[in-house]
Amino acid sequence: MENRRAGHLNRRTARPGIVGWLLFGLFIFSSCNTPQPPDPAELALQTVTAEYLAAEATAAALPPEPTPTEVPLKSEMTFVTSQVGETLLGRLRDIFNGPDFPLHLHESGELSGTALPSDAEIVFFAIEPLNLADLAAANPETSFVLLGKPSVSAANIYSIRYDPRFETFLAGYAVALAARDWRGGALLPADDPLLGDSSAEIFRNGMRYFCGPCKAIAAPYTVYPLTLSLPRASSSADWIARLNELSSGPIQTVFVSEAAMSPELLDAASGLGYSVLTIGEKPENWDGNWIGGIQINLDKTLTVALGEIAAGHAPNVIYPPFDIITGNQGGTFFEGKKNLMMTLYENMAAGMILTTDPVPQAGYAK
Repeated sequence: MENRRAGHLNRRTARPGIVGWLLFGLFIFSSCNTPQPPDPAELALQTVTAEYLAAEATAAALPPEPTPTEVPLKSEMTFVTSQVGETLLGRLRDIFNGPDFPLHLHESGELSGTALPSDAEIVFFAIEPLNLADLAAANPETSFVLLGKPSVSAANIYSIRYDPRFETFLAGYAVALAARDWRGGALLPADDPLLGDSSAEIFRNGMRYFCGPCKAIAAPYTVYPLTLSLPRASSSADWIARLNELSSGPIQTVFVSEAAMSPELLDAASGLGYSVLTIGEKPENWDGNWIGGIQINLDKTLTVALGEIAAGHAPNVIYPPFDIITGNQGGTFFEGKKNLMMTLYENMAAGMILTTDPVPQAGYAK
């Protein structure tokens, strides 16, 4: 009995202790979960980090800035204008002053002996000087460029094989290839600024280089070509008034030079049944019987070749491209005829065939 009372008293005295410990635990737990104000320094660090990451992502999404490239300085070229005809001089100046020309141009009327301007890296001649060999030997670091075939050769002499007579000669050859029974003719200037009064002779030599006497095998037994020459200042009416003279042959194919070209003349030629050959592309706003065109592209050749010479990787002999454009008679200039014309052009550029005397010369070699 006494023991039970004692146990009962112990349980009573123990309850306040347990309750106290529970209250103390709740106090500690609640104090640990009480929200604390954020640390300003940590908050600032988090903000800066977020802004940096956002800026980095934005920069990665932007296209890269272009790498600056160094603009190369243009090489210096001296153009010697002495004895160059006015028409050719004007054409060369137009090319050399064009926006795509890769060199910086100086002009010199004449050179004194073998002395050159101090900044001359390239010297261009349209006409070969008598002392070209001496110039090349005295200035081995300078490139000398000649329009045409030089009489001498050296490692620093470059030849651009162009002659203004080539196109007229090739036009005659093309008419011989295209005309039936050799019945071809030409309308040519009597006073060409580059060829003078020799246009008709050069055209005739080109045609006869292919067909010899070019005498028709059927009546009328005309010897071809027939040519008509008028001053460059002549009007289209002047050319048309003389056009019927070619019908006496008669002719079937006619070469119309740039001096004679006009829409009115082309219409008149079509009305007479002539097939027309031109220089370059088909004339605009004309739908007549155009067999095609031929062209030697001097402008592009000089721009590209002189840039390559300045860069140091051009051959010493450069041939301007010869373009043969087929017109609305697809069979007129098929591949076999084009090959014949290309071979002729290459031999002319090599100096093996002269436009004024088309028999191959024994002393000429490629």
